[in-house]
Amino acid sequence: MTKTQQMWLFIWILLFFSIFCIWSKLPAFTENKEVPAPTHVQAPIKKQIYFKLLKDHDSVLISGIVPSKEAEKKIVDAYEQVFQTVHHNNLHVDPEAQEDHLVEFFANFAENFSHFDSGYLGFSNNTLEIDGSVQDKALTQELQTALHQLESHIQINNTVSLHEVTTPNEGDKAQESSDTKIDIQKVQEELDTLLDGKRIQFLYAREILTKQSAKLLDSLINVLKKYPDIKIEVAGHTDSDGTKKRNLHLSQKRADSVKAYMVKKGLNQENINAVGYGEAYPLVNNDTLTNRRLNRRVEFKIIGK
Repeated sequence: MTKTQQMWLFIWILLFFSIFCIWSKLPAFTENKEVPAPTHVQAPIKKQIYFKLLKDHDSVLISGIVPSKEAEKKIVDAYEQVFQTVHHNNLHVDPEAQEDHLVEFFANFAENFSHFDSGYLGFSNNTLEIDGSVQDKALTQELQTALHQLESHIQINNTVSLHEVTTPNEGDKAQESSDTKIDIQKVQEELDTLLDGKRIQFLYAREILTKQSAKLLDSLINVLKKYPDIKIEVAGHTDSDGTKKRNLHLSQKRADSVKAYMVKKGLNQENINAVGYGEAYPLVNNDTLTNRRLNRRVEFKIIGK
């Protein structure tokens, strides 16, 4: 064997030896290691239902999220039995929402809610809020009992403001009704004049107020501070771009944002009802950019005193 052949033989032996050493050190080729099974798998956190009722004379508006079609039908049927008109286009089904005693409570509440002169009921962020006026003292007690029973099943925080209305004599009642109507009409006209041709605007697809809109709200707040007993609805509306569920959520967040700003500036939060209607009540058809811009709005409606 020549020296050249010996050299090449040595090189090949060294090369194979190196490959063997590298191969033997790779764990994937030397053994099959089993991945230990997880000792605990956390159950997914279920969404809570979200629910709102708004009563105006003989009609009621229902919005929110319920866990099933059966729950939706149960609630809608209950309110259609006692109200002439029931708007429930913004009541949606989400199978991920948690089924609990609240569905039963909202359905059973229909009869009581029909006795309110005007009223609002909402459940979100683990808080139940009821605001309204009733003339029957026994009904107030009945509602308090129902709420107490609800608390025994579900841990929630109750913010309840039920205003009992006594029945004055006919003369006093007529005078009070006339004075209230004048005050409400006057304040509404002031707000409408202030907002004529102007809009409350937000950053795109968000609930953050623009600086210009904050200044407009400051002017509106100054008007409302002159009437500390006036109750107002802050209504958020969107155009039809996006899903109904997303638009409902966005309109509610924007209405809540306006309410939070008004409270921060000194208005009583108990007198402000923030409601998101999504795309349910357009001013015009959503067929052009200009029209969609008009439908994206926040409205202010005096609802009582």
